[in-house]
Amino acid sequence: MVAWLARLALRLVILAVIIGIVANIISGIHVTGGFGTLLWIAVLFSLVNLIVGPILTLLSLPLIVLTLGLFLIIINAALLAITAGLSSDLSIDNFWSALLGGILIARFFLDRRPVDVAALYDARGEHARHLGFSPVGVLAWALGAAVYYTVGASGGTLPALAVALVVYAVASRALSGS
Repeated sequence: MVAWLARLALRLVILAVIIGIVANIISGIHVTGGFGTLLWIAVLFSLVNLIVGPILTLLSLPLIVLTLGLFLIIINAALLAITAGLSSDLSIDNFWSALLGGILIARFFLDRRPVDVAALYDARGEHARHLGFSPVGVLAWALGAAVYYTVGASGGTLPALAVALVVYAVASRALSGS
């Protein structure tokens, strides 16, 4: 429990520093106050991401799929703007400042998953290629296309996407042995 709280405190401090750096880089984002204020904004931003983020993501899922995930950048900007609306110490001048600030915060803080580079080159790994193609990817694409044409072009897009994603996830895990 103590280790979990220490990691949470460290993440909040890092987020506060990143918000401070972003506010200094982008002329349309203003923070009034010192480091305590930045910590408060980091806590508030984390809560907004925790509570409002999943709701906005779920409501805008068709747009996220349609734009291949690029709409998540708009959601990030909206979450930053909501945080600014809830705090008198953070102000954002316009949409473009919120958009750029959301991109920078997401890039340097929220999306810090490790990448196993060695797995990309493992011939028997999850991302294995044969003659330049991923057999699992081709299989997933073919089954998704079959579902698309079976269901019909007017209503087959999301079922085809779901089938392709499930086939890719299951087959790649089965072939990698995990």
